[in-house]
Amino acid sequence: MAVRPTRRELLVGGAGLAAAAALGGVDYGVAAHSAAPAQGPAVRSYLSRTDLRPPAISVKVVRGILSPGLLLLTPTSSSGQHGPMIIDETGEVLWFRPLPAGQTATNFQVQTYRGEPVLTWWEGKLITGYGSGEYVVLDRGYRELARLSGGPGSTDLHEFQLTDAGTALSTNYQQTGDLLDCVIREVDVATGRPVVQWRASDHVSLSESYQPRPGQGAGPWDFFHANAVAVDSDGNLLISSRHLSTVLKVHRRTGAVIWRLGGKRSDFRVAGDARFHWQHDVRRRSDGTLSVFDNGAGATTDEKQSRGLILDVDESARTATVRRQLLHPSALSVQTQGSVRELPGAASFVGWGQQPYFSEYACDGSLRYDAQLLGGNYSYRAFRANFEAAPIDTPAVAITPGAGGDHTRTGEMTVHVSWNGATRIARWMVRSGPGADALTAVALAHRSGFETPITVERARFVAIDALDSHNEVLGSSATITVASALRA
Repeated sequence: MAVRPTRRELLVGGAGLAAAAALGGVDYGVAAHSAAPAQGPAVRSYLSRTDLRPPAISVKVVRGILSPGLLLLTPTSSSGQHGPMIIDETGEVLWFRPLPAGQTATNFQVQTYRGEPVLTWWEGKLITGYGSGEYVVLDRGYRELARLSGGPGSTDLHEFQLTDAGTALSTNYQQTGDLLDCVIREVDVATGRPVVQWRASDHVSLSESYQPRPGQGAGPWDFFHANAVAVDSDGNLLISSRHLSTVLKVHRRTGAVIWRLGGKRSDFRVAGDARFHWQHDVRRRSDGTLSVFDNGAGATTDEKQSRGLILDVDESARTATVRRQLLHPSALSVQTQGSVRELPGAASFVGWGQQPYFSEYACDGSLRYDAQLLGGNYSYRAFRANFEAAPIDTPAVAITPGAGGDHTRTGEMTVHVSWNGATRIARWMVRSGPGADALTAVALAHRSGFETPITVERARFVAIDALDSHNEVLGSSATITVASALRA
């Protein structure tokens, strides 16, 4: 039902940016480039959701037309809370799920399961170099569809990739004596039943590793360190081994290594600037190139700065050359983590891993967006993706007396409203009145971030409606008795 407020309209902040980001590209103008304003607090807080304390975001660079979609991060924080987080291009939070103390999340992304978009991530405890936890799958109402764990060793943080067959690829770490081995698993999501299992030590010589063997009593040797698994265009698997500085193509059924790209036993002639070291997140792109996040640093530092790397890989001639490299203006050196993902029009989105930045690049490699997690936070990977959600809960509301903190204006009240995870809100409508069944529309305000404050005349009862860009009601809060809800 479309609504048409009968009284006044308040213009409060950025109108509908979240909806625009979810539905299509946002044009911020050509060559809009400036340092961020004063950063302010490193942690966000909200009156309507006092349980949420996500880290703040500082947007550094915006140029031209950005790709459509929202941004997905997993802040691992020295301040604020850990957990999967969706934001828009302005750095405003759209959805955040804090995890219990001692838990963290990684690899939060939009994927497809049974023909529908879903949210997926890993959550658990971090161990040096890997993790032990569970993989989570949510639908567009933020309802849990699956939670997977088990298998040999730990259910690891590095990869959880859904396939068109309703299965999931994941990395697992298993200690055998003084060796920390890597196991790649493919399981049926609905049942958790294993489909494929590939063990690194069965197919790769320990002598291929660049990772020094620890001294006696210093812990197991992580000789392989798998950190990415993807289905290639021919149905076989691409596996990134950080400690071999190698991408392997592996036969999905037999487990045989078809070829190695990079490292001590490369099957390809790799041009000097195409060499990568200690890499993450290998993926086949739609034009046939391979993307890799080239850390260039690990047990040794082999490059002055890290980069997103897009390679032309000729599997017949067995050659690899650079198509494009994506560099950060701060010449970041990223020792751990990182990601590179394809966007429409051959653009790319780069997460800078251990460094707090995430960036978008045009098809020619030029930077068009850059932002930073504040408060000592970083995100294992970072993604941009289209996603629309309709939470199964209702909007949250807090009420304070007066306007803008001025408690002397006793004839007014400020309503603070939010709806964690709703991606299509363009405006909020306030209804108030003398009775719970006698409410009329008194104000319409543009959504202005996760929480929008709206000042109206004091009334006995109030309720809030979330509206989309066509003024259709997406959801409504409960009717609130103002006297009992007022906060000092």
